[in-house]
Amino acid sequence: MGLKRKIGLAILFIPALVPAAVTLDFSELHGADGCSFSALDSQGFHVEGTFGVWHESHTFIPGDPALQAVGFGDYSFARFTRLDGGQFRFLGLDVSSNAAPFGQIEILGHSGGWVSFQQALMVQSADRYEGLTSDRPDLWLDDMYVQLFPTPTSGSMNFDNVRLETVPEPCSVALSGLVSVLAMRQRKRG
Repeated sequence: MGLKRKIGLAILFIPALVPAAVTLDFSELHGADGCSFSALDSQGFHVEGTFGVWHESHTFIPGDPALQAVGFGDYSFARFTRLDGGQFRFLGLDVSSNAAPFGQIEILGHSGGWVSFQQALMVQSADRYEGLTSDRPDLWLDDMYVQLFPTPTSGSMNFDNVRLETVPEPCSVALSGLVSVLAMRQRKRG
């Protein structure tokens, strides 16, 4: 195989390795405001309320569903994993408390069975979302927990627009490479 052809094949593989940004905005939630939430599969991710009381929130910003943790001083965990078992990066999310004196959010990311990422924020808003941007967007995670700690007086907290980044699994990369090779062969014959 000539150098030109090797370079051509390498160029064809590069787009398959470019990370893809995903925003989980929970638009698939169609229950009533305050109805119980247990799990959702969306855009290649599985989101599950693993501990605490989770509800759908449809009234904080009408027409923009979000996940709501109801705690009144207790905490709640939601776990994020990829449906294909692959890794992902956490880039950020939007969070708000439903009343003052607010609450706290903590993000825990695991890789290889260990906590490899932890970030916390004291939420300062009760009437709008505030953005939490990851301070380690370079880390690849196997799973991630969003932990919400509403105060006894705030009662509940919402989060939305979870921004993640994925890279296709090796099988997907190999398949796109095979298709590229076959297309090059067909073009050479034709």
